[in-house]
Amino acid sequence: MDNVRYNRVSVVLSLGFLLNLVLMPLKAYMSEASPFDDKQFALVSANAIPEVNHTVSMAFAKTLQARFVNVTSPYTYDASLSAEIVRNVVPYNASGCNDQVLTRITGSIYCPFDLPSKLTAFLCGRSSTPIARVGTAYMMNAPTGVFAFWSSPGDVTGAGASATTATTITFMYATVRYSLFWLTTKFCVRFGLSLLIGVEAYRLYYRHVRTLRRLLRSHPLHPTPTNAVRYEIVFGEPTSLVVCHPLVIAVFMVDFWSSVEVVAQAILRVSQTKALYYTGLGAMFLSRSVWFSYATLTALNRYLKWRRRAALFRPSSTTVVAMASFTFAGLSTNAQNAWLPTLLLYTHISKPLAEAPSDSEYYTTQALPASILYSISLCGIPFLLAIPRFTLRRLREWMHPIVKYTQVPVGGPRDVRYRLMAWYCRLQHIYSGRRVLGGSVYDLFNIDSRFRSMMTVGQNGNDCYVFGYDADNHLIEITRLSLLSRVDLARFGLDTGKRVRPDALVSPTAPAPHFAVGRVHLPSGNRGLGVEFGADNSPWLA
Repeated sequence: MDNVRYNRVSVVLSLGFLLNLVLMPLKAYMSEASPFDDKQFALVSANAIPEVNHTVSMAFAKTLQARFVNVTSPYTYDASLSAEIVRNVVPYNASGCNDQVLTRITGSIYCPFDLPSKLTAFLCGRSSTPIARVGTAYMMNAPTGVFAFWSSPGDVTGAGASATTATTITFMYATVRYSLFWLTTKFCVRFGLSLLIGVEAYRLYYRHVRTLRRLLRSHPLHPTPTNAVRYEIVFGEPTSLVVCHPLVIAVFMVDFWSSVEVVAQAILRVSQTKALYYTGLGAMFLSRSVWFSYATLTALNRYLKWRRRAALFRPSSTTVVAMASFTFAGLSTNAQNAWLPTLLLYTHISKPLAEAPSDSEYYTTQALPASILYSISLCGIPFLLAIPRFTLRRLREWMHPIVKYTQVPVGGPRDVRYRLMAWYCRLQHIYSGRRVLGGSVYDLFNIDSRFRSMMTVGQNGNDCYVFGYDADNHLIEITRLSLLSRVDLARFGLDTGKRVRPDALVSPTAPAPHFAVGRVHLPSGNRGLGVEFGADNSPWLA
């Protein structure tokens, strides 16, 4: 009879988190075309972008107006043309009309440099020239989409407003159709990234759980004998380990901006609330931008290690950062479209890179400056989350000085994912009122946060819990285990080589270990701070 088993529910949940991580590169196909799509009828292909001038622009706008004349809903996605059509019904020649009217037009953030002033003049009655503009969006020299603005008298959505009191500004954005070779290349890269994530999750986490099970079968868990005759391992999950992988981060960032045409489409979708289904799709696609935040945290950790400094903020939860990125994708984009200064900023920053017009009208926009600005804002999300938390903690310490010297006991799960797992496994009642053994790494981190190998990303979620049962199948002990790789062993004077490999660490002066897991020993009496390794180079610490 096997005396060490896995908690089945925790295994299912852990693999569920892993599946979500592995499929993340392929989630892009919820919004963009794949090489396996049967129908690809984009409005225009990348190698057939029209060269528009004023005459052609007017004619093309009239053609589009006739093409979508039957589209009366406020927001429509034409899958056959890969085009988004937004109908904006705005007051015409209203009293007190000014530039603020631009914030009522979904899509105005895509205006070329000169168009906002012409839109304002027309809507405020200072110009009788109808709006008709068609242009092309570029990412450096690569075309990414075709945009169009045109005006129609009255309310074409059927609400009944007359042409003298309202007008409809229609905005259309259509992504370009790239070659099958390019689509296939992107799919292969994304599929390879999914495989890499799966391999790294096994290498960094799941193989160590298998090692733990093997060691528990042949070695005691604690130095002091207990009555435990059976163990049950409650899984954690490897997300916080994978999101710090430099290659995974780099590929995700490149992949995000290699689909800039879909990014623009997603930004348009989250800028409106008329079709909530497409709002959700847009937010889902933009949530992949969370990897810019992970890149910031990983780079900051490298810098702190190089400078040998401690982090001012506590490690960020990957779950909280992901939720913040999802929220930022929707709310922030909506707010920027509704705030005139940011709206005009995006239309102005592309002017130096836009093609010089001969008739004072711009027919191209350049996405590069906006992409850089958007990327910088994404990289700042971890700081936006950390600063309020840091401020509140300092304020609490100032109001209650004793809090500064009170350490939070190591007990049940702290990570958001682990709390969900414990709730689903119905384990919360097990933690309640019991003293959880192990967790010595947290005592070490309380002494000096620089002992963390990753100071900026919280990795509590990959901890395992071992439940010990006696011969009567009664739970008698709970032990929290953390990966040895979470500890920066270089600070103990151990030479770990260029890469920390927990399965290859050996302390030559220490006696042969007899326990399944190692431990961190805090200074006590004549004993200094040290790490005791487990048997067979165990990758776990209790």
